[in-house]
Amino acid sequence: MVWPFPAPLRPFTDLLMSLPRLTHRSFPIALAAAVILGFGVFIPWFGFYGDDWLYIYTYHVLGPGSFQAFVAADRPFSGWVYTLVTPILGESPLGYHLLLLALRWGSGMLLWWVLRLVWPNEERKLGWAALLFVLFPGFQQQPIAVQFILHFTILNIFLFSLGAMLKSLEPGHSAWFWRVGAWVSSLSFFSLEYFVGLELLRPVLVGMRLRQAGEPLGRRLLRRVGLHTLPFWVTLAAFGVWRALIFKFPTYQLSLMDELKAQPVQALLHLGQRVVGDVLTVTALSWRQAAVLPAGGWQNKAMMAGLVLGALALAWFYLSRWNPNPQSESVSWAGGALGFGGLALAAAGVPFWAAGVPLETSFPWDRSMLPFMLGACLVTVGLVDLFLRPGKQALVFSALLALAVGAHFNNALVYREEWQNLRAYFWQMTWRAPQLAPDTIVVSDEIPLFRFSDNDLWPLLDWTYAPQQTRRDLSYKYFDLSLRLGKDLTVEKGQVVEHSYRNLRFSGSSDNVVAVYNRKGGCLHFAAPKDKVRGGLPERVRKVLPISNLKQIQDSPSAATPPAALGPQPEQDWCYYYQKADLARQLAEWSTVVDMWNEAAAQGYQAQDLVELLPFIEGFARTGDWAQAQRLSEQAAQSGDARPAVCALWKQTAENSRLSPQERAQAAEVRTQIGCETE
Repeated sequence: MVWPFPAPLRPFTDLLMSLPRLTHRSFPIALAAAVILGFGVFIPWFGFYGDDWLYIYTYHVLGPGSFQAFVAADRPFSGWVYTLVTPILGESPLGYHLLLLALRWGSGMLLWWVLRLVWPNEERKLGWAALLFVLFPGFQQQPIAVQFILHFTILNIFLFSLGAMLKSLEPGHSAWFWRVGAWVSSLSFFSLEYFVGLELLRPVLVGMRLRQAGEPLGRRLLRRVGLHTLPFWVTLAAFGVWRALIFKFPTYQLSLMDELKAQPVQALLHLGQRVVGDVLTVTALSWRQAAVLPAGGWQNKAMMAGLVLGALALAWFYLSRWNPNPQSESVSWAGGALGFGGLALAAAGVPFWAAGVPLETSFPWDRSMLPFMLGACLVTVGLVDLFLRPGKQALVFSALLALAVGAHFNNALVYREEWQNLRAYFWQMTWRAPQLAPDTIVVSDEIPLFRFSDNDLWPLLDWTYAPQQTRRDLSYKYFDLSLRLGKDLTVEKGQVVEHSYRNLRFSGSSDNVVAVYNRKGGCLHFAAPKDKVRGGLPERVRKVLPISNLKQIQDSPSAATPPAALGPQPEQDWCYYYQKADLARQLAEWSTVVDMWNEAAAQGYQAQDLVELLPFIEGFARTGDWAQAQRLSEQAAQSGDARPAVCALWKQTAENSRLSPQERAQAAEVRTQIGCETE
């Protein structure tokens, strides 16, 4: 075998080639190594994301027995997973990430088992498919561990059902055991509908297994396939009736039939375009993730390069030495793999195309990739096996696996930063608002978090400010203005605000709104009606300024703290001192404002967003340090967003009748010097 490596490396590669070949017993270890390299490196720095908080909060407030009611609206048979898992793993993120890692590994092992029952002489190529399956780069939501424990649990159960069904075709006393196990586990798609389309592969697998056992093509084969799969067809039909006619899913409806009835030609054309586009997305475009370099400095790029090269070396060494049955592999296997892989892609898409559910390479619709992974990986292996000589295949697959590891590393950096941003967001909130009056509605626009909706954030808000909550009636609510303004919330004072999500509900008033927003590169800002003079306010925040009531913020010696699940308090950086100063400004504690400035300056912190100098300008002015107030005003006035607020502050000061004529004149002079006379 000629290896495509430079001559200086030949002695090293020859040495590797002289080592004993690895058997199939090594594959579980290799698969575990792949999963750890792909998803385990950053687990200590991951937290809870997205819907994770909904499940953990429900467990915290209502206990594990509450999940049945919690999921009743959309997946009424899925609560058992969380009822079993949460009492064991509790409220710490680490256990959930480790469990999902194990489930990912388990899915690869089960897939390898199933495919080996169909192609027993193709262990190596099927191992390649299983490795690609667990490292598939199109699905990027592995860090959302609590939510996707459900998905991978059901995937594992489904794969077990397929394998058990194939085992039941073998003669022996255990056939009934496997048959019953296969049928019972096939009920899993009642808990989660993602993989129901793959059920269409079952008769194909049965036929392939029977053909392998010597059954010739013909009516007898069809009868046997029908007999063995009849219980599963009954179950699938029952699910279809339940899903389409009995249970009303709150979001995704089976829209394709209505479209076909209304405009059959256009609907078929659109469906054809959708099918082609989705298959292309899964099989080709999903690998674009592997070509994206990580954001940040050279350290991230160096880490990614080192990890990719290390994964490449390990994968090539293993795949080159792992060939459990080299003499028995079929040269015609590629055609079967491509055919079955194509069927798997088509079957996976059926429920998504029927319900119009998007499939994309970006968040959040990359989750639709999950049922397509089987077909995509088999097609990839089939193409490589068809077009490349055996001597190059191990290197190609090693490169694909290494690129997938790099893609997941890049994705992990995003989630690590997202976790840091979430921690900073809620810690800043508690620094600025030590307590919030009950029934407060926190509203925001342009949330600086990209893996969360407002329904994901209100559990954390309630957990922070009402940690002893033990009922499903919420004390606090978080609204994303882009979703809720004009729908769930109006700018009219005294309006009743009611909102429910799943079995959790909130009732409050528009009088109890607190508006917050983030500025790029800056801290969390709490907005009041007087802030209308500030530039750079998000338009929706500006609309709700009249009802933003900062009196909902209460100073308290027993300040609220985010739950332990969010991790310890981050470093007290500039934003800490800004939040404390802005709170002191609201409470007219001007000496505290000055103290915060002095402490921040002593630590070397300074504002990146000049708007954040406003509380300190007023603090120094109120305490008589006009020189420092003027210096900070001149600095802040360099920002077009801050200048109107600075000028308004000095105008208010110049018109303050409690000041002496000399002080008012001095304030007017400051306005002139920073150019406010032109405002």
